[in-house]
Amino acid sequence: MLRMSLALAHTVQPISKFLLYWHFAASTFQFVITGKLRLNNGDLPKSGHQIPADFCGVGVAASSDPAYPAYLIAQLKTLNVKQVRLDFTYGDFETATGKLLTALMAEKLNIWLHLVQPSKAASRMELTSEQASWASFVEQVVSIYGDKVSVIEIGSTINRVRWAGYRLAGFFAAWRIAHSIIKTKNITPNIILAGPNITDFEPIYNIGFLSLMAKYQVLPDIHTDNLFAERSTEPERYDHKIAGRKLANCLRYNLIKKSHLLQKIAQQYQLKTASPSAFWTLPRIERVLPNAEQKQADYLTRYLVLTAASGLASAYWGPLICHREGLIDEGDFEYPRLERITHYASVRGESANYQLRPAFCALKTFQQFVPNSQYCGRLNSSQHLEIHAFQQPDFVVHIAWAINGNVAKLNDCYTAECLGNVSVYSQDGQDKKTQLITESPIYLVFKQAVSIKKTADVIPKLVINKNINQQYFWLEDANWQGMILADNQQNAELLFANLHPSKLEIPNKAVALRHARNAIWTVASPLNEAVKIVVKKPVRMHWHKQVMDKNKPSKARRSWNGACELLRRGIETAKPIGFIEAKENSLFDNYYFCEFVAGDLSVRDVFSAFAKGDFSSFSKETVFVPLVDFVQEMHNKGVFFRDLSGGNVLINKAEMTFSLIDTARIYAYHYPLTMADRLSDLSRLCNKLNPDQRNEFMRLYCKKIGRNFGVMQKIPFIIYDTKVAIKRQFRTFRRALRT
Repeated sequence: MLRMSLALAHTVQPISKFLLYWHFAASTFQFVITGKLRLNNGDLPKSGHQIPADFCGVGVAASSDPAYPAYLIAQLKTLNVKQVRLDFTYGDFETATGKLLTALMAEKLNIWLHLVQPSKAASRMELTSEQASWASFVEQVVSIYGDKVSVIEIGSTINRVRWAGYRLAGFFAAWRIAHSIIKTKNITPNIILAGPNITDFEPIYNIGFLSLMAKYQVLPDIHTDNLFAERSTEPERYDHKIAGRKLANCLRYNLIKKSHLLQKIAQQYQLKTASPSAFWTLPRIERVLPNAEQKQADYLTRYLVLTAASGLASAYWGPLICHREGLIDEGDFEYPRLERITHYASVRGESANYQLRPAFCALKTFQQFVPNSQYCGRLNSSQHLEIHAFQQPDFVVHIAWAINGNVAKLNDCYTAECLGNVSVYSQDGQDKKTQLITESPIYLVFKQAVSIKKTADVIPKLVINKNINQQYFWLEDANWQGMILADNQQNAELLFANLHPSKLEIPNKAVALRHARNAIWTVASPLNEAVKIVVKKPVRMHWHKQVMDKNKPSKARRSWNGACELLRRGIETAKPIGFIEAKENSLFDNYYFCEFVAGDLSVRDVFSAFAKGDFSSFSKETVFVPLVDFVQEMHNKGVFFRDLSGGNVLINKAEMTFSLIDTARIYAYHYPLTMADRLSDLSRLCNKLNPDQRNEFMRLYCKKIGRNFGVMQKIPFIIYDTKVAIKRQFRTFRRALRT
């Protein structure tokens, strides 16, 4: 009762809701209308600032497992992370969370204590009784822990009402109470107050709340925003959710520019900005890409490098231990109803069963090279390649990566002299012998500052699939060049030598698998004569195609790119082995190599049989349902095949799985296809079916994506059918003329 009566002294006089909302809106409008959102070259990092030694931290939570605290502390020591963020709410003083906090304080860790008010209580903060409960909680926290923690943060995803429960007046009351207690306690005169914990990039909230805090003289010491880049997929990508995909490249709001704008807003009040929690969830990555754990590691390194380059005071990864987004996998438990970005309440399972993920090693390596360094700047300007330099007392480290499946050669970026004096490490901290820069960042360590070539860039219009247990080798001679996929350099050189155009001869039509616009045939693998390699070379092309394709990548390179884009997304296709093309005039002088796929039959064979009423081998349901799933997955992962004829979809009869061939026309995006592109693909796929069967197939497909197959959706099919009929008539007419 005494504590509650003392807490009543910290309840606040209500402020008119109208005044609060008016000031919030007016300050935001003034910021926008005066052009303060404008940032010249804001998407580019500025050099010269110091990266704090405590730049990076992780979020932690308690567990009922008795062995857990010792396990957690051991993992923090392995990471060399001394900054932890712990969520703390009503009733946690005597729970596992309170015990964990005591254990963390005993280790002398820098603790960022995040006070989380329960959602129901947050929604009632305009009531005096609820204010008193909150004041009592904050006062007890400050009395017990205030001199033992580094930072106390107030606010939790306050711009998400359905998560946090706060509305403007309620949160501002909670903030004023906490500010009054934290900033007037004599026992903790130097305590650091952080807030208001806005989540994602919604700067109107940062502008409005900081303006209100300044007006009522309750500013924090650190301005916090959970600066996610997850919705953009890759950390470097311009955010399409601000004004749409068409304007994304004009506005250029990438992670750097977002960080710069948030810092600009905070700097009006002489505040530093920190991101106390952000992460990539594995399900979000898996929407487009397989091998999500490895991509999470890639994104973690790239995110931390970019936030460090942007000048943020600190950047924390969200849950250290969690099945969905943690650096350590706790096991496959049901995700809690309340998002962990709002309240990371607990860890489940037994610590003996936890599994370290690649992202754990990636953070460990980052901690080794970046904190307590000086940022020297981004060294290149290419859109698809990033090279950032950091100066440590005894060495300079360049962190380099390509984005979106691109690849660069190290000798295109550095001189031979530089590469002769460099140590290269992968993001898991291992020595790495490589000639390429890929999506997975590498650390290049030099004894002194070095420059890169002005022409440093990715290999033009070339994609690789990094998620494979082999290496890529770029090989060339006086007249030919190409990429080879192999286990090692020796095997790559053997493949290049034996598949060299000088040793290949196009077989006649009787022997070739196909001999029309392209010649397709098989040869024995130089590495294993029992293995067949498919060779594809263009031999004939209409004059207008020669004009249109003159400035495009060679057909072999396009086939390679298409196959790699499919495999990057987990879509089955014949595994690419390599391509070789002429350095000059490669329109016809190019060869694509892939593994031979012994498909039992194609979708064209099956659909042609269905159209004739032959269901002896398969029922429609046996084929339609898995094929719809296969095509829908491809489209949802951003692949517009553009030549999805039934003959290009092979069927494995035993498992009823599908594989794609003839990949040269593929367009690949990092977002799901539009309905128009989906229908363009499907009109080709369904051409052999009769109208009723086609309608049945398309109704299944459209149901999967929540659409109807109506009159408008049938138009692309009518157009394609007409086009095919005209081409058939034209061929018949040409044959008649010849006879």
